[in-house]
Amino acid sequence: MNCKFILFLSFLCLCLFSNAFGAVQMRFENRWPFAPAKSIAVSDDYVFQAFGNVILVIDKTDFSNAAPVKRIYLNVSEGITNLRYHEPFLFVTTGHHGLSKINVSPQSITNPAIVTKEPIPAWIQSEIDAGATESGTARDVAINGNNAYVAFTKLYENGIYETGIQVVDITDTSSLVLKNLGLVTNDAIANGLASGLTESRRIMVSGNYAYIADTAQGIHLFNIAADTPEFLDITGFLPTFDISVPGDGFAYAACTAGGIQILDIATDPNIPSITTIYANPTGDDPDDELTYFQYNDATTFARSLQTAGNRTYIADGNSGLEILDVSNRSNPQKLSTYSTNLNNAYSVHVDTDNTLYLADFQSGLTKVNISSPESPSLISSIQHHAASANRFFVNIEGDIFYSYTLDSGTDGEGLRILKFEKVSNIYGNLVSNSEFQNVRFQSFLETPGQAQDIEVIHYKISESTTFSFAFIADGTGGLQIIDVTNKSTPSNTTLTDNTEINDSRAVELDSSGSFAFVADGSNGLRILQILAASDTYPVRTPTLLDTIAPPSGGTAKDVLFTSKGSAPNLEYYLYVAAGTAGLQIIRLDLPNTASETITGTLISSIDTDGDTKSVTVFDKYAFLADGDKGLKIINISDPSTPTQVGTYDTPGDASRVWIRQASANTVYAYIADGDKGIRAIDVSDPTIPIDFNPALTYDTAGFAGDIAVNQTGDMTIIGDGSGGLTMISISDPEAGRDVDYTDTESPDISDSGCFIQSSKP
Repeated sequence: MNCKFILFLSFLCLCLFSNAFGAVQMRFENRWPFAPAKSIAVSDDYVFQAFGNVILVIDKTDFSNAAPVKRIYLNVSEGITNLRYHEPFLFVTTGHHGLSKINVSPQSITNPAIVTKEPIPAWIQSEIDAGATESGTARDVAINGNNAYVAFTKLYENGIYETGIQVVDITDTSSLVLKNLGLVTNDAIANGLASGLTESRRIMVSGNYAYIADTAQGIHLFNIAADTPEFLDITGFLPTFDISVPGDGFAYAACTAGGIQILDIATDPNIPSITTIYANPTGDDPDDELTYFQYNDATTFARSLQTAGNRTYIADGNSGLEILDVSNRSNPQKLSTYSTNLNNAYSVHVDTDNTLYLADFQSGLTKVNISSPESPSLISSIQHHAASANRFFVNIEGDIFYSYTLDSGTDGEGLRILKFEKVSNIYGNLVSNSEFQNVRFQSFLETPGQAQDIEVIHYKISESTTFSFAFIADGTGGLQIIDVTNKSTPSNTTLTDNTEINDSRAVELDSSGSFAFVADGSNGLRILQILAASDTYPVRTPTLLDTIAPPSGGTAKDVLFTSKGSAPNLEYYLYVAAGTAGLQIIRLDLPNTASETITGTLISSIDTDGDTKSVTVFDKYAFLADGDKGLKIINISDPSTPTQVGTYDTPGDASRVWIRQASANTVYAYIADGDKGIRAIDVSDPTIPIDFNPALTYDTAGFAGDIAVNQTGDMTIIGDGSGGLTMISISDPEAGRDVDYTDTESPDISDSGCFIQSSKP
């Protein structure tokens, strides 16, 4: 299924964006997890890498092993923002949850009590002041002696920002104690690079000074010789994403498109005020005592860096790894470039044995030999989907919508529930006006199989009581039924059916939630009874009622339940994506009550030249995601004689299709196209699918496998595999017009509407 029952309420439709040229465009808005600028830490034994709320622990001596030694789950609603190792602890900043520490010594890492999904007890939450929209968000931590210095940012309801340092006593191995607070002055923020805005990203400590990289302001300088940090100034000349202070008298700043800046911090550590923003790429700033040099070329996009000796190693979003010779600080020279597969590097860590770890958002974690800086070479690479999103289901509750997202990677598969909160736009012009900037992690529940597909059904028991259940096609784990009434603590009901069902790929339910239809791979289509006559919600193991085998060589990969006609003469059909065998159409004998049995009859099938992965029905057409053969359009006005009428070969691996009727005469097909991202096709005339000019496409960070579009067509959500759950805005000229959709009731829920693609079968 393709998230077929979804309502995006009006708050998702208020995304405003510039479209000066009148062209149709797609633009990135948000993602979970959003990779932080620095999320690697290294000990003598392990490499630690953070994804969302998960920390992967990787054995350095067996780096090529695809399976991590451990996964540490933090019960935090925001993603992990940074990691810092200080023997034997891993210090973790987690947004508004503050600071955590975990004993990760080899003796402790093997203790199952350490690796848990429960909250880590030793943590400091940022203080909450009156008027703050939320507690301050901890962005990074640096360790110096017995203190941890936490860089944080806070935003108030009136749009005023606050940023600074928390000093935390770490002498007690079992606790963290907040000691003092140092703040950047409001005047400094107001008069900085981006007036009124601040967003701390990285903190480094050297001697008596702390340096905070700020993506809006540059570099904040604090004197930390006393117990209370003293703010000195904001310096630097460009927004800064990372900073390295190796103790050689210089600070090295990663400034994305601005390249890197090298600052002399030895001549006068108390850096004087900068009266003008002067970016001179060849030498000194004549208006300041601070010596400043810059390295930049036309392609630089420096996200992270580390300097060791006379070499600076840059994680570059465009080119991968850049290595510079900085022996002459006034004239840095590029020594080499090591390109990652997809060139989206965001973090770098130099180890002590001539090796370097490079995190690439798409390519995973790479270990590089840098013994010869002029010719770095690959040692090994691994790709972990610690918090990936392959399929999802969205449910709306007031000003909040929840995503039930599936991770079906090689290990750690299961259900992840995210909350998207509506927030007002008080961020100025530097960020999007999207109404759902806050993405909060709610919970994770591991399933025994390979979570493939999901549908969520609400069962209304009384006026005041509603139970919610997630039905998961769990591969070898069969059909998993999860109680998600409490989204913070989902629980497996043990009503699993994995005796007959052992290759489940997709699941669909009828409108009452009484019957489930499971695409069970080579076993074919399974029909199961969920509710008996006396049941109001699932309380028993599903009963297998019928099985329809796939065509020869086929594999049931997706299923769609729909109806044709009107009451009392409704006809019910299942459309099954059968892989290399194309499409199957099954007529159902659907009873009026749950006490009766149900059977299915195969009435027709049609083969395609591709690998049919999913099916969507709109009007009298079935739209097939046909793998590397793109989009297929089938006329099903007579379900007994389906006929192919249109085709569009996409450049990627078409996995899902979402249909939206933009106006009375305009229909779009939005395609999740695998490693080529997403694209929209005009299918107003199904016999002649037309690409937009210019093409309406967006190449996502991962592998686009699922997609949904809101009613007004200006926002899409993508299950992007290792790229997480991604939101893209669409400057559609038809967006905002009246949409022809069906507002129905979810099963037994009187106040919940659904957008149904197959509104005109």
